[in-house]
Amino acid sequence: MDKLKAVKKRFGYHEKREILEEHFNSGLSLSALSRKHQIHPVTLYSWKRSLCMSNKDENQSTSPTNIEEILAENENLKKRNKHLEKAVSNLTIDNSIL
Repeated sequence: MDKLKAVKKRFGYHEKREILEEHFNSGLSLSALSRKHQIHPVTLYSWKRSLCMSNKDENQSTSPTNIEEILAENENLKKRNKHLEKAVSNLTIDNSIL
């Protein structure tokens, strides 16, 4: 009797992401999703962990240009804050006179 060999399907990044988005959007458990797509649940958990880690790394980028942008934005926010504090102070004085 011939046994069929299991063919290991390789999934690309976009296929993995689509399957995981189905998990996040539909609320299906990873176990149910693994049965639907005939993928071992451990594989899905691995994909999910990898995707979460890659997103975390992308969000925490601290390249020199990114740091410069953050510092520039910080300076702009400090200036705006001082301007707004002065405006509030002037309005408070005006209201107390009335």
